Amino acid sequence: MNNEENADGNDGAEVKVVKSYKCVETGKLFRTMQDAQLYAERTGRANFEESDIEVPPLSEEEKQAKLAQIREKIVKRRKEREETEKKTALEQEKQRRKGGQQMAQIREEHERMQREREYEARKKEKQIEKQERERLRKEVAKDKAERAAENARRKGEPAEKVRKIYHDTYENALNKGTAPKGPGKSVPTSFQGKIDEAIKDLQSYRAGGDGERALTTLKKMLTNIQANPQEDKYRQINLQNAAFKKRVSSLRGGVALLKTCGFVKNVQEEKLQLAEEDLNMESIKVALESITKALT
Repeated sequence: MNNEENADGNDGAEVKVVKSYKCVETGKLFRTMQDAQLYAERTGRANFEESDIEVPPLSEEEKQAKLAQIREKIVKRRKEREETEKKTALEQEKQRRKGGQQMAQIREEHERMQREREYEARKKEKQIEKQERERLRKEVAKDKAERAAENARRKGEPAEKVRKIYHDTYENALNKGTAPKGPGKSVPTSFQGKIDEAIKDLQSYRAGGDGERALTTLKKMLTNIQANPQEDKYRQINLQNAAFKKRVSSLRGGVALLKTCGFVKNVQEEKLQLAEEDLNMESIKVALESITKALT
């Protein structure tokens, strides 16, 4: 019988039936090649071998559990993707806002520098105008002195007297119609009335001591100018300063008092400025005396 089997070509070896496919790396079994391919695409593992181990079919409960597990994974991955997208969008928004803030800062800095250049240009123009007025004033004084000296010479006056006439005429013409600078400047008669009116307006704010607080603040500001007349920082007031707005500019009479003392509003820079050539120390003194009297 063995001879007959050998004659039929059967050498007695057992024929292996492929019942599943096994991942060589993990040992995981798959019922079909399609399942193995899906696993390979998902994990990157592509080394499989045929197996004669049968993978038992899933029961209905196992199928439902498997489906639930798959759904849970899908939901989890969707949440992770949405969270990643949300973080990315948030980071992009932060970068956009940061870029916008930087652009705003650059623009503000550019505008500030432009205002400073314009201020310096106006200041220079005023200085040039002042110098030109001074030159013309001296020319006029010189012309008057020369005419007076010439008249004296024609009358036969001695040389010494002619020189004195020239000098006196020049000095008188030079100082005629001009008020002395700095502390010696005269105070207009209307000045005191305007100061008193501004103080009266501020004193009307009795609730919470607002009026007294405003007068105290103004006194401190003018005292700084009186003590340091050459310091620009004491002659410039930022109208957007929160403390100044609350204590002074929001009350009727506050800004009016400063303008009466020579301050001028610079609309572009949003400041009150007292130019050095407009500084009248006598006016500052009178204003301080009036404020001090009102506070006592």
